[in-house]
Amino acid sequence: MIKIKKLTEKKIKNFRNFIKGIKKNHIFVKNKKIIHFFYNYRKLKHFNMLLLYDKNEITAAMGVISYSNWSFSNNLKDKFIAFLLKKPGTQSTIPLFGYLNKLKPKLLAAININEHTTGKIYNHFSEVKKFTHYYIKNPQLKCNLSRKLINPKKINNLKFKYEISSNLKKMPIQKFYPKKNKTYFINKYINNPFYKYKLFKIFEKNKLKLIFVFRVIKIKNISFARIVDAFGDLRLKNNISNLFVDFIVKNNHEFIDFYIYSTKVLNIEKLGFNKKKNEFIPYYSEPYNKKVTDLHICILKSDKNENVFFKGDGDAERPYRI
Repeated sequence: MIKIKKLTEKKIKNFRNFIKGIKKNHIFVKNKKIIHFFYNYRKLKHFNMLLLYDKNEITAAMGVISYSNWSFSNNLKDKFIAFLLKKPGTQSTIPLFGYLNKLKPKLLAAININEHTTGKIYNHFSEVKKFTHYYIKNPQLKCNLSRKLINPKKINNLKFKYEISSNLKKMPIQKFYPKKNKTYFINKYINNPFYKYKLFKIFEKNKLKLIFVFRVIKIKNISFARIVDAFGDLRLKNNISNLFVDFIVKNNHEFIDFYIYSTKVLNIEKLGFNKKKNEFIPYYSEPYNKKVTDLHICILKSDKNENVFFKGDGDAERPYRI
């Protein structure tokens, strides 16, 4: 008989054995803390993970990441499907989607989709689309990890200033969905036990307008900064690339980049970022490889006409090795 249950602490061992039978080197097998951080940071009775049973045996599992996991707000019904795994030769995973839909999420999306495997499943529900990739190159460094990056235009915008911080006391006005609160940013990023995130705060006449969350990635003694989330006004009409250039030059980073997907037109190039086309920027760092990789998203359900997503949404920022 087929049953769907939410993961509990007592069933963690069974779940990890299930994962081990499919991918023995999976990070869930090696590190239990990651399961708790991404799927039950609030230490509730049930994890945000669905298990499909057939005759008391786990045959499939679906990880569901919710903003409420870190925001501590029960009013948020935004959910991301983080992973979908099933035992070879077993039944369909469609019942898991049906169960998830009964929870009536206002937003249901999947990020970091493997286009050639799970992407086929998501295409049954909605179209799989690509994130847009932007960057600003350090004009004083040659391309080492990257290739063919374009140097930024020289801008001297004195209207805006920036500050690098690990403290979050005030938040700018957020002008896009999904909505995230200060508690979310503190718990997910500032208190993150796996990565060291920093805040790139942008001020206009001493007024906080925009915050970018980023972390520094080092590969072969070469570093770059990757933005994973943002909060504030992304429709600033000013070129502020000089702020990022100043930061990456001072810290000897090869470039700063970020992935973004918007359901409406959002001209990030006005901020001074270059849109990646034929250039190469490494996606994988754990371990590093030179494979050309895009970040994909599938929006299965949304009650808003405009949504903006970043790499930090879903589980694309989950460690792959520790």
